[in-house]
Amino acid sequence: MRKLSEEELKLVQTAIKAKEISVIEILAEIYDHYISHLEGFPEEEFKSELANLDSKWTNLYCLRLQDEFIKTSDRSLKALHWKLIKGYFSWPKIISTILFFGVSVWP
Repeated sequence: MRKLSEEELKLVQTAIKAKEISVIEILAEIYDHYISHLEGFPEEEFKSELANLDSKWTNLYCLRLQDEFIKTSDRSLKALHWKLIKGYFSWPKIISTILFFGVSVWP
C-alpha cells in the first residue's frame, strides 16, 4: 500500500464534498473507504479508480445511507427516551414524587 499525495487527497475531498453529505459519521466512513481503496492502486490508476468509486458511491446512494443513518439514530434515541421515562415511573419513584409534592404543597 502506498500513501496518497496531498494532491490526491484533495481530489478525494473534492469528490466527497460534491456528494453534499451532512452527517459526519457517514462522511468519515466514505472518506475512509475511498482512501483505503485508493491506497491499493498505483499512482497511474488513481484517477480511473477515483472515477470508479464515484460511479459506485453516487450522490443518491450516499443520501440514502445518510437517511437510513438518521432514521436509525432517531429510533434509537426514541427507544432510549422511552426506557428512561419507563424507568422513572417505577413504584418507589412515583410514591416519593407524590410524597414530595404533597409535603411541599401542604400549608
